[in-house]
Amino acid sequence: MIDTFKKAAPEVLTGIREEMAVRRTTEVFLLFVNGSQFDHLIFQTTSKLGVYCLVADPASVTSEDVRALSPKGIILSGGPASVVSEPPRFDNAIFDLDIPVLGICLGFQMWAKYAGIQVVEGTSKEFGMNDLRVLNPSGLLEDFEQNTTTPVLQSHGDQVLLDERLTLLGSTTFHGDAVAVSAASLGHLHGVQFHPEVTETLKGSKIFENFCFGICGARDRFSAHNIAEQKIATLQKKIDDKKVLLALSGGADSSTVAYLLKHATIGRGNRYNGVIPFTRHMSMEACCGKNPVYHVGKLYTAICSLISDEIHRLVGLETYVYLTSQMGRSLSDPWSACVEVCGGDTTSAQRQMIEAILERNLANANETTQKIVKGELNLF
Repeated sequence: MIDTFKKAAPEVLTGIREEMAVRRTTEVFLLFVNGSQFDHLIFQTTSKLGVYCLVADPASVTSEDVRALSPKGIILSGGPASVVSEPPRFDNAIFDLDIPVLGICLGFQMWAKYAGIQVVEGTSKEFGMNDLRVLNPSGLLEDFEQNTTTPVLQSHGDQVLLDERLTLLGSTTFHGDAVAVSAASLGHLHGVQFHPEVTETLKGSKIFENFCFGICGARDRFSAHNIAEQKIATLQKKIDDKKVLLALSGGADSSTVAYLLKHATIGRGNRYNGVIPFTRHMSMEACCGKNPVYHVGKLYTAICSLISDEIHRLVGLETYVYLTSQMGRSLSDPWSACVEVCGGDTTSAQRQMIEAILERNLANANETTQKIVKGELNLF
């Protein structure tokens, strides 16, 4: 799975096609992140809509890379840069590919300046909540009611000036004769001067839906909303009453499968078997099942026997040795370790020898375990 799209190398495109096959879609969107604090919310919003969206690096992706991928649509996030004083790195030829673009704040200003629309440093910067008045309920604002207002969150200093080539969709404020261009379009280029990805913008998800499914014409939805329940139901049908063997490494993939299998086989009287590694965190037990076979207790019993035998051989005392484990702790670091001497007091020298034997055996616990597993130690 590709984390960030940087170049359209053959192996990268192959990985993307494989992911698209898993999602049963032929459509992909690109999200160019410009450093906004809300970038992750854009990705989450598109995921909730069910479209496959790839994060793209604006500094390395070229128009040729985009052409090779052929995305259904492109989203440009906001960011701290300014197209007036310090334009961000971006291949503006991407705007000429005739692929629908949604620019958010800085992203809107980027395509506006490239298209020859005037972008200036604002005399009155817009930060915080404001009311967007719907002037033209189409495109990004499809299904919005005309001449009504809806709350939006703004955070920008530069402004896109009104131009006769722009189709003005909505505005937040009026400065004298100048209308604030808050939502507009120019052919396949669309932009907003507020953040539709945040919850404060009440109808923000509708704007993304209008862009993805209305403007871009996407048809495939792979909603992650109930994906776990869907996978569990599918597994239940496939498994039926069959036996299931899962090799669990503790990584993300196998742990996810273990979780799904656990819930898909509830009520069958399953017995979860296998060794939980000695350094595995407690969360692993919850993933594998309520009652996995946990072998640390058995190993501690064997190690206690070895320690007791060594004390008897070197110190001449009969003892009971107790080791208590805890999930997540290393085998050589038990929760508690205790040696109880049978009958009689011990001298200071004997206690020091017993402590040394105990510490040495605990330090070698993993090596001792390997010998037990290989049958190199006689425990009886």
